[in-house]
Amino acid sequence: MSFDEPDISWTRIAEPQEDQYDSFVAIELARKNGYIRAPIGDALTAFDGKVAIRDDIAFLEPNCVPAQHDHHNIEKACALIRLWPAAFTQMQLLVESISVFMDTRFDMYENSIGSISCHGDKGFGWIAATVNSAEGLAQAMVHEMAHNKLRALGVDLESAERIILNPPDEKFKSPIRYDCLRPMPAVIHAQYSFIYVAALGIEIIKATQNKEMSCLIAERALAAKLPKLKFGLEIIEKNAKIDHAGAGFLEGLFRWLDRVFDDGYHILNESQILPQTFTHPLNSA
Repeated sequence: MSFDEPDISWTRIAEPQEDQYDSFVAIELARKNGYIRAPIGDALTAFDGKVAIRDDIAFLEPNCVPAQHDHHNIEKACALIRLWPAAFTQMQLLVESISVFMDTRFDMYENSIGSISCHGDKGFGWIAATVNSAEGLAQAMVHEMAHNKLRALGVDLESAERIILNPPDEKFKSPIRYDCLRPMPAVIHAQYSFIYVAALGIEIIKATQNKEMSCLIAERALAAKLPKLKFGLEIIEKNAKIDHAGAGFLEGLFRWLDRVFDDGYHILNESQILPQTFTHPLNSA
């Protein structure tokens, strides 16, 4: 499938589409920048044989060690993402390789769905994540896929080829990073990856009969992240400078985010879970 950039329907790009329109646009733009998907070869796979499990990425942190490629949480994480069909298919299309690790600080994952993740050393399509928790791995995989997708669309962390026009020296508070101000493209990356995580949590809660899992995800993926997404939305609405593509992209993003807020806060209300209060540490900035 080929796309001429002036004809791209940018309002359909932010949210994963059932027909994968956004995925095909991202792949086409990545190919124009030299991306060629590597063959799976003899690697073990995930996502119904579409994504290779490899050891091609450096350790995430000193406490992370390579995990077995057949670790049981990989398939469990894939099963959770399958509950959001558009995201499952998007993983098959946009991610070609996952490197898996164990975080040796096991006590961190007591009653937790936490994870550590990063994008791959080889660029688009390569991600890495810890497998200590199946729920955490599922969140990490869609989180990193969101970053990959944005990079393919031309938005890097420090600058952007399209969508965002803010110069790198303009810095803002981020809904994820709290130690420093960040360029607007980085703020968009933070917001976008958190939306994917919250949306996945909503789909899992809607589909599962596991009340313990639902409660844990509601607390960690919704009660913790929805207030940060509201904060990020305010920063973007007030400060983002956009081109034609950005106008369409943000229109679709905000429409999707409205539904995430509606569904997410409804789940919290029904579960009698209060959203966490979020105050950015850089109050003086």
